[in-house]
Amino acid sequence: MDEVKHTPTISLLGTSGLLFEAPGAFDLAHQRRIWSLARQVESWDWVAEAVPGMTNLLLTFRVAPRDIMGIEDSLRCAWEAG
Repeated sequence: MDEVKHTPTISLLGTSGLLFEAPGAFDLAHQRRIWSLARQVESWDWVAEAVPGMTNLLLTFRVAPRDIMGIEDSLRCAWEAG
């Protein structure tokens, strides 16, 4: 039996972006949370573009970030609050 993952996966895409992959089911409820997260992070100073996918979110940076751990923490907090 497959175990459902409960924490997001965040992967760097070089120095210009990252991929946020939602945990849990592949369903409309999670997709709505991705859309909500995309709208929220679009206003963050370091985000150039937020592109929602199927239960994931691609972010591109305005400039290469110095504090990637802080960015990851902010994303996880925003997801949990969502």
